[in-house]
Order: sequence, then structure tokens, then C-alpha cells
Amino acid sequence: MKHNYILTVAMLLGLTVNAHAGLFIPNEFETYNTEDLRKISFEDDNIVAEWTDGQTKNYEFSSLQRILFNESGTQTEVETQMAEKGAELLLYPNPVVETLYLSGVPADTEVLMYASNGVTIGLLQHNGTTFEANVSNLKNGVYFLKIADKVVKFIKK
Repeated sequence: MKHNYILTVAMLLGLTVNAHAGLFIPNEFETYNTEDLRKISFEDDNIVAEWTDGQTKNYEFSSLQRILFNESGTQTEVETQMAEKGAELLLYPNPVVETLYLSGVPADTEVLMYASNGVTIGLLQHNGTTFEANVSNLKNGVYFLKIADKVVKFIKK
């Protein structure tokens, strides 16, 4: 049975649609400005990117690296704190079997977990040095974390 889900990433993850100066990173070899992106559709195991110039390109869903949305010329409070500390966002292990860890994010930051259909799964808990989540009860598949204006993907095996 073919599933045809057409969702914008903004709707999927509850982000604003008027994102500027963000990045769409469909795989490790390509990076695009979100200003050039009109819509992202999820069809079967593929992502279909529709660009403002009318072109369309398919990507394997499993290759999606990140989608970052930022207002032009501004940083969120979390991004400012991370930059001041020289912190780098690190998500590991990926793919994950049991416990997922996230470091480089200030302790008071809200980190939400989403299924690929946009349903909120939960909130990561801070353990004093990193965020962590037991994901052993999740079905195998692709999930997302929303950290301020950043969205990162992880795979549950």
C-alpha cells in the first residue's frame, strides 16, 4: 500500500513557516538554503524537495541529515549560549538501540522528540552533563529531536 504523506517540515515539527537563512541538508554531500526550498513531501521512503525555481528532487529518507530553521541575522538564546561556550551539538550513538545521548546543549533547554509523522514522543531529560533518553521501547525507524530552532535526525534500530 502506497503511503503518500505531504507535509511541510514546518508543520511536521511545529516550526514557523517564515524561516530564513536556514539549512536543508538532505545527505552528507549536499547543503541548501531553506529560502530556496518551497516544500518537502514525504512519500514512501523518500523525501521530495520542491524548490522555488520549480525543480523537484528525490532523496532517500534515511539519508536526511538535518533541517535547520533560523530567522535571518538572529540567534536563539540557546544558539548564543552554545556559541559562547564553544559547544558543539553531538548526538550519539546514531543509530541507537537503547539509550540516546545529546551533548553540547545548555541544561535548561527543552529538547523534544518527534516521530517521523510529527507526533511528539517525549522530552529528553538532562542528567547533569548530557541529555539522555531510553528509546528501547520505540519501534525501529527515523525520529527527530527539536532543540530550539534546530532539528536533528536519529535512527532507532
